[in-house]
Amino acid sequence: MTPEEADKAQNWLGMDGATAWHLIDRHADNWNEVGELMNSWLRANVLAEREACAKAAEGFTDYRDDRKSVPGSLYDTLRREMAAFIRKRSNAKLTGLAPEGDKS
Repeated sequence: MTPEEADKAQNWLGMDGATAWHLIDRHADNWNEVGELMNSWLRANVLAEREACAKAAEGFTDYRDDRKSVPGSLYDTLRREMAAFIRKRSNAKLTGLAPEGDKS
């Protein structure tokens, strides 16, 4: 089983770990497939969580009346850089989506 096949095997996004394990244990034919399916579940959920965190960092001031963002200010730059860092980490080796040689 390839990572692409594992990604298409199930809609993993938002699925809790216990349900994912039950489906993987029931349907995988060997340990290689178990690993591929577990990695697919992890990729789907880690990427979604990190994107949600990045959006929260970008829109942090939307929920605060006492702090308005001034474009180009230190605060604005920190928010944008934090969101970019979170998105960059979405390509980490953990998710299996990083280019070869990327050590982030």
